[in-house]
Amino acid sequence: MKKKYVLIAAMLFTGTLLFADLTAVVKNVSGKVEVKSPGGTWKKAAAGMKLQKGYYISTGFKSEAVLVLGDSQVVVKQLTRMELEELVEKQGTVHTGLNLRVGRVRAQVSSSKGLKQKFTLKSPISTAAVRGTEFEYDGRNLTVYKGTVAFTNPLGQGRLVRAGGSSRMLSGG
Repeated sequence: MKKKYVLIAAMLFTGTLLFADLTAVVKNVSGKVEVKSPGGTWKKAAAGMKLQKGYYISTGFKSEAVLVLGDSQVVVKQLTRMELEELVEKQGTVHTGLNLRVGRVRAQVSSSKGLKQKFTLKSPISTAAVRGTEFEYDGRNLTVYKGTVAFTNPLGQGRLVRAGGSSRMLSGG
């Protein structure tokens, strides 16, 4: 019986090593920027705040926030509302999933030492999935500054957009 408890404890400990929840840190804010925790109320954002999976961030007119997610950085532009859907490290890969409800962001995705990146930014009409690049995205329009971005509709149909290129998703996909 004692061996059984030791085995269960070892499995739980190993599981926590394989899956580590990460946080996004608010680097700086300008103008009206608010955050909301799961089930919470909107609060004024401030530099140094830590955001976890399930948090929302919202920016007002002429407002902006910079989020740091490991070695990556996301600039949340004015009039944007976005949810942090996934922030976890699983078996050597950092999984970042952001849901852009409305607005525009600029992301610079960089790989951490020894870690791979799976960075996905989606909206109701398209998804941008990247690995080590820099791009700007508003849910319909994509501009790639560095690297390559897989740009798809909700059916998974799409194309790769390379540095210097841009693409627009039509309403029907």
